[in-house]
Amino acid sequence: MNNVLVSFYGFDDNTNESGDGFGGDVIAYPGLGPKKHARAKEGTGAFDDPITLASDPDKFAPGTIIYVPYVKKYYIMEDDCTECIEESAPHVDLWMGPNSPVHLLVSQLHGALFPHPNTFPSPQQTNGAVMCCEDVTGRESTTIIKNAGQSNVILQTQPLLWLGWALTGYGEGKSRL
Repeated sequence: MNNVLVSFYGFDDNTNESGDGFGGDVIAYPGLGPKKHARAKEGTGAFDDPITLASDPDKFAPGTIIYVPYVKKYYIMEDDCTECIEESAPHVDLWMGPNSPVHLLVSQLHGALFPHPNTFPSPQQTNGAVMCCEDVTGRESTTIIKNAGQSNVILQTQPLLWLGWALTGYGEGKSRL
């Protein structure tokens, strides 16, 4: 499937437990797929351990597994995405990071990981590490494999956030530190 908008989300900008704000790992369609996630999860990204994705359930049925070549990971449709539903073009929002707020940890580590202020937005500007990484990793138009089966694709199984997305060099135009 071509011309798919890819964005990222995580604990800091996901709907909370009560549905009246942000800061949560609640998903709309729990219990699907090989791992039967009860909450949003960043697994290894292998076919048998896919990561949560949110989208329009009319374009990606709950339980649909996709492979995203530029991040080299499998994802499973387990959540709704308001922006994805409102847009006419296909849009997937991929889960990134742990199931807890991480902005305090990143505030402490930010200087060590990203010593050059113009290299990466600060956690204070983006309100958390996940959102910091989200800002530089999406794609406005890319190719994904919908209804992906297990195949001999190249996998990158390190967690996107903890490995340090900018450090991996996956994002176009992002420098390796």
